[in-house]
Amino acid sequence: MKKLNILCVIFCVVFVSCSKEELEQPIQEQIQLSILEENHTEFVEDLWEAVNAYRVSKGFASLYLESSLPTALAIEHSMKMRSQGRIGHEGFSKRVQALKEAGAESVGENVAYGYTRAEDIVLAWSNSPTHKMVLEGNYTHCGIGVVVDEGGKRYVTQLFFR
Repeated sequence: MKKLNILCVIFCVVFVSCSKEELEQPIQEQIQLSILEENHTEFVEDLWEAVNAYRVSKGFASLYLESSLPTALAIEHSMKMRSQGRIGHEGFSKRVQALKEAGAESVGENVAYGYTRAEDIVLAWSNSPTHKMVLEGNYTHCGIGVVVDEGGKRYVTQLFFR
């Protein structure tokens, strides 16, 4: 299913033509899907499961993990944080715009750095009022990007949306 989603997005990106009258491409068409290979897949699965376990324990619905655009956006942001050597939400409005162009109604984001266990990230987010609001928000889907620096430290971005 993940491969089918990726192939569909690649097909759309490759075969969508742009006219000269367009001033700029939609953000979702500018994402390089090759960055999906950068994702630390095992840790992504661990975080997705830990977030869903937390949400279910609090009476919230589990999130569906989207493997195409939302994950590509999350990876791209994690890569940017890694290259800057710091975490933050720089460029969040562009990620929101891209997801809204793809049909999202609402978007939230949490980031983390240096954690070795997914459960510890969820614990940290649940102990921070602003991160907890996102963690427990009215969302149905997510995209997760996890990249590792040369020292083995993880940079994590999770986009939440509905």
